[in-house]
This record gives sequence, structure tokens and C-alpha cells, in this order.
Amino acid sequence: WAGKAVVWACVVGGGILAYLQLSREGRPYSSLSIAITLLLPVGLLQGTRIMADWPYFAFSYLFLYLLSSLSQSRRSIAMAFLTGAVLGYASLIRFIGVLLGAAVVAQAWKKIRGDNKSFNLVESLPEFIVALVGASVFLGWKLWIAVQASAGRAHEHMYYTDGWIERIMS
Repeated sequence: WAGKAVVWACVVGGGILAYLQLSREGRPYSSLSIAITLLLPVGLLQGTRIMADWPYFAFSYLFLYLLSSLSQSRRSIAMAFLTGAVLGYASLIRFIGVLLGAAVVAQAWKKIRGDNKSFNLVESLPEFIVALVGASVFLGWKLWIAVQASAGRAHEHMYYTDGWIERIMS
């Protein structure tokens, strides 16, 4: 029953975070968009894949919510580290999560360019921290597993498919 509780917590938490983020962005029909997403039959019938999809959904919207908070009033180094850690975890849950980094790049670029079109790197320091922490979490785990697999303490097929380790190590 613990697995079902985790899935439902991710569904409910992700739905709330998605609604908060879409409302913050001023998107029309936020409630309807979230309701349709949460009621997708394929999302509830995928068997073992559901354990990766719903946590990814929740962590992705948590990341986007925290990132948009960085551009507003909560501009602190601690918030940047937290946002970067959530980015890294979302990328580890589903590999496609690395594309969430594009939001960091876009927000940093917007701040670097500024309103007066002059470069201001100091304004985007939190975004650089987010990118650094997120990449460190993701690449650190990938490196740890590669070392463990090459030492024979982890089975490659449990973490990577199609000879990913051999391509990196050669």
C-alpha cells in the first residue's frame, strides 16, 4: 500500500503545484488543464511506468515553481541550491528532465540581457547556481553508478541500456 500512497501523493502534489504554477503564469483554463492531465487514462494504466511518470510530474512542477520564485522575491542562495537539487532529482527520475535546464538558461539570459540590453551577470547568479547544482546531482549520480558498475558492485542493465557504459568508458 506504500507504493500506492506515494503515487497518489505525487498525483495530488503535482496537480497542486501545476495549478499554482499555471495560475502564477496567468494561463487560461488552469483548472481544466490540470484536471485533464490528472484524468488521463494512460497515466493511470501504465503498470510499472506509473512510478516514474507521476514523481517526474510532481518534481518538474516543483522545479518550475521554485525557478519562477527565484525570478521574483525569493532570490536567495539557499533557494537556488534547493531549486538546483530538485532539477537534478527530476532529471534522475526521467532522463527527459535534463530539458528542464532550458528554463534555467532562458531565465538567466533574460536577466543577463536586462531591460536596457546591457549584460549583467550578477543578476543571474542564482540561475548559475541552479544549473551547477542540478548538473552536479545528475552527473554525480551517473559517475557514481559508472564507477560501481565498472567495479562489479552494480549491474549495468539495472541502470543503463544499449551499452551506455561501454560507450562512455571506451
